[in-house]
Amino acid sequence: MVIAIATSIAFHMGLNAGGAPVGTTMAFATLCLSRLFHGFNCKSQRPMLFSKKLFNNRYLLLAFLFGAALLTSVLTIPVLEPLFDVAALSAANFWTIVGLAFASMLGIQALKALRRK
Repeated sequence: MVIAIATSIAFHMGLNAGGAPVGTTMAFATLCLSRLFHGFNCKSQRPMLFSKKLFNNRYLLLAFLFGAALLTSVLTIPVLEPLFDVAALSAANFWTIVGLAFASMLGIQALKALRRK
């Protein structure tokens, strides 16, 4: 639910910033990046955000970096734009995507913490 909310917010922000193509691109990118961050949420039933255990799985880190690199490639290499039907994004759009995706991870970690009490 948290990821869906972040994705919807990204769509509406993109829609206001540049119309439907930017909105759908921002929603796509936020969903992809949120799912990559969600891999860290799935490591444990307990909140781990400020724990050393968050980064102790080398394969998870490599998968995250590889996925983020692929997503960045799709969004920044002009020849891939028509292939993936994405729109060019501004730097502000990119930071919005990163912020919303990371916020979804924080939200899930907060829900885990509340559930444990």
